[in-house]
Amino acid sequence: MERRFRTSVAIGLTALTSLSFLPMAEAQATTKPIKGIAIVLDGQASYSDATALTQARSIFNYLGKLNATGVQLDFPITTPNVTSNTLSPSAQAPSPSRLASIISLARSVGLNVQVRPLLDESTLAPTYFRGDLAPSNVGLWFTNYFSVLRPYLVASKSSGAQEFSIGSELTSLYENPYPNATVARNKTQWAKLVTSVKKVYSGTLIVAHNFNGLTPVASTKFGFDAYGPVTTLDSSASVSSLTSAITNNWTQGSSNAKYYTSIQSPFSADYVEEVGIAGVSGMYATPWQTTFSNPTINRSIQSNWFTANCNAFFNLKMAGIYFWMVSFPGFSPTRDNSNDAPNWYNTSAESAIKSCFARSK
Repeated sequence: MERRFRTSVAIGLTALTSLSFLPMAEAQATTKPIKGIAIVLDGQASYSDATALTQARSIFNYLGKLNATGVQLDFPITTPNVTSNTLSPSAQAPSPSRLASIISLARSVGLNVQVRPLLDESTLAPTYFRGDLAPSNVGLWFTNYFSVLRPYLVASKSSGAQEFSIGSELTSLYENPYPNATVARNKTQWAKLVTSVKKVYSGTLIVAHNFNGLTPVASTKFGFDAYGPVTTLDSSASVSSLTSAITNNWTQGSSNAKYYTSIQSPFSADYVEEVGIAGVSGMYATPWQTTFSNPTINRSIQSNWFTANCNAFFNLKMAGIYFWMVSFPGFSPTRDNSNDAPNWYNTSAESAIKSCFARSK
């Protein structure tokens, strides 16, 4: 999607619910499909290490109730502007040591963990988004990017995270702009980055594309954020029709919407990195939209979209799917989201995710 800007709502902490712990497992690729939830680890400056773990424990308890088998830990990194070569962890990101503690906690309750740095767009919006980066010195940008990633890669390895996303929606650094997106960019720089990453981290590497990204990065798994629009169906469409349209987007596209035509083969190698939609009628055509003025809530939009994406995921026997998202500081197990269109937890739409996660095929 072209200028998507994500927001989250911070609220207070609530009482901790107990968890039953499982022995920690070593980081390794799983043979079963990963069914996960994206957790955005923002707002970390407001937490001590102890309270951060308390909040993480509460969230992981909730994920257990959804039958989730995985968690994606997104945290913000930042750059001053679209042409800058400078990057740094956001002041609201967890420290590497805190991230390691949260990963260890997730692993101890049996969750597969993906770590996913995500470039904060607040310094780029409204004119640009993270897919528009045009650093003045590409080589220096990649050097600085690895310097930011390295402590988190080390922390991820030491705490047992199985997957690490080394790129999320960095479209302009992967390929020419769509529709000429089959022309790869910066292949040498990406190869050097992968080599450097593999010296400090041994898990699965993923590069996530926007819905119109086509060019895989060598030696990584192909991930994509599933916001490809479905313009041929309205809010009354059946789940089966929606499943067919989404599957078509992922596998072959249409004459005017070839979204995933260069996805890696077999599909079992691929990750659906984000599935999300607001519970508002008409969103199938713009599933990335998150801001509205006095929307009329329609949770069936979310439920049907989630179910259809889940159907496509299992039909194609893919490696992992992550539903977007739960905000770390915004989470409360008792929060009322009935009037929050993008949010789905503690609403009727969460039942679609729970049913998806109960499936094995």
